Amino acid sequence: MFNIFKKEKPLPLPTSYDGLINQRDYNSVVELCKKYLTTNDYRIISIGDGEIVVEHGDQEKHFYLDNLVRLLVQNSKSQWEICINEHFDKQKEIPFATDFLYKDFEYASQFIKVYLKPKATFTPDQVDDYVNRVDLPETYTFLILDFNEQFHFVRRENIGEWIKSETELFEIGFANISKESIDIKESLLADKFPIYMFFSGDFSASYIIELERNANFTIGTHGSIVAVPTKGSAFIHPIENNQVMEVIVVLAEMTKKFYDEDPGNITMDFYWFHDGKFDIFPNEPADNGYVTIDWPTELKQRLGLD
Repeated sequence: MFNIFKKEKPLPLPTSYDGLINQRDYNSVVELCKKYLTTNDYRIISIGDGEIVVEHGDQEKHFYLDNLVRLLVQNSKSQWEICINEHFDKQKEIPFATDFLYKDFEYASQFIKVYLKPKATFTPDQVDDYVNRVDLPETYTFLILDFNEQFHFVRRENIGEWIKSETELFEIGFANISKESIDIKESLLADKFPIYMFFSGDFSASYIIELERNANFTIGTHGSIVAVPTKGSAFIHPIENNQVMEVIVVLAEMTKKFYDEDPGNITMDFYWFHDGKFDIFPNEPADNGYVTIDWPTELKQRLGLD
């Protein structure tokens, strides 16, 4: 007998998942995703490099698997289908609910929050459609509605009936973030460098944007080193001396581990918080595959190292 049907070629494992999940398990994840989507009337257009593109009704949607894969590897495989179903269920839009929120600001205000995302999440053309600002270089701070276990990114075209400026809306969003339950731990890096660690499900990165308001105890004489590898984790070292680069060398390993393994990765960059603002530590790739990190000019001058 001859098999006249062409065997479907397995999708290549995205390089960003290397070391996180193997090829066989990734194939299983994709198949479970396809099962859910086809069962729920999504027409799959393409699958590739950690992304599934579908049509649903008259809309094209893009589902990115990064957060899902990081979530699954923390659970037993017997739970994967349940986790995948819950993941996609949460992404279903409820148009009537959001329409109602845009018509009743007093009710909607309790759900307004801010959410940090990496700059590469949207193209420049796309990002202008949403209410956003920049607090940490190379990221966007978006205004969202945290409603019914879903995050709805607020479009500029939808806020007209609220009769509030974007500045006022961000003030409300940050005030709501300040009320979030954040687990804050104090420890020592390499047994000598003070470090404050912020953990939550979704809002640690958002929480530290207003550092003076929410955690001024982490600000040293010369400001702070700040890392936000994921939405649910943030690390802060108060700067009291010129051992800044020694701290970053030690902190980089922990930051990378969270960035690679936890859901909602944001950035591997380091920031200097001072005088109410965040400056990035300049960096560029080195020939050996590592990244070279330099001083912010003003910090170097302040510490007398110029």
